[in-house]
Amino acid sequence: MKHLIIIGIFLSGVGASAQDHKTDPKQCALEDLQMKEIKTQLEQFKADCGKYPANLIYLLERSSDCKNWGSKGAYIKRKPTNHKMLRSFSYALSADGYTLKSKDCY
Repeated sequence: MKHLIIIGIFLSGVGASAQDHKTDPKQCALEDLQMKEIKTQLEQFKADCGKYPANLIYLLERSSDCKNWGSKGAYIKRKPTNHKMLRSFSYALSADGYTLKSKDCY
């Protein structure tokens, strides 16, 4: 029985730290700024290509199905941190455009 109580206390601490990360105001403020930039670049991609990209990676790397891709270079500068940044968002095409959500912040 003592082991179950200890495991329960340990697991409740793990859940709390994961929850704290999701509501960290500094992290969420940063992700809000990043999301605004991604949305701006998604609109530029659509203006250049006539549609939204199938995947966020096409803001960094050339999309083969768009002849006008990044006429001024990549939509988001290619840096290792930007690959990580893009992975922290959930992106999906929808009938009326796209949905873009943070995986870490509400």
